[in-house]
Order: sequence, then C-alpha cells, then structure tokens
Amino acid sequence: IRINQIGYLTNESKKAIVISKAELNSNFLLIDSITKQTVFKEKLKPVSNSNWGSPFQFTYELDFSTFKQNGKFFLKLENSDAISREFLIGEY
Repeated sequence: IRINQIGYLTNESKKAIVISKAELNSNFLLIDSITKQTVFKEKLKPVSNSNWGSPFQFTYELDFSTFKQNGKFFLKLENSDAISREFLIGEY
C-alpha cells in the first residue's frame, strides 16, 4: 500500500495506491493506530491504464478524503495481511 509518507491534511484529498499481481475485489480499512479500531471502510477503486510495470498488472485507488478526523492511522486491505505504514491526518 503506497501512502503519502508526510501525511494528509484533514480537509484535503486523502488517497493511497495499491498495486497487485492479482485482481482484487475487496474493501480497504482505515484503522486508528492507538485503538486499533476501524474508523473508515470503502471499496477499492480500480485504476485503468496504470503502468507500474510487470509483474504488477492491477492498480487500485484508496480514497478516504471524506474522513475528517485527526490522528495517527494505517490502511489495511480487508481479508488480507497487507497494511500500510502509519501516517498522520491533521496539520504537519
């Protein structure tokens, strides 16, 4: 899961990218790093005509822009062990 390592501003666009060798049909979860509770859940959005190179043929956008809470979080693919690094939402 590719995130903005600097973080995301609360009221701005918040997107991440997943690249995969296999087609994915699932949701992603935004998880509070402190409580480990899921605070946002959304479907992966396929990105067409992406060119990340072989062997990663499938690209997906994770858009959590509507989430407006500050804190430290990470992203996780539902029903998978794939997680992102922790990141901040808020002023930086």
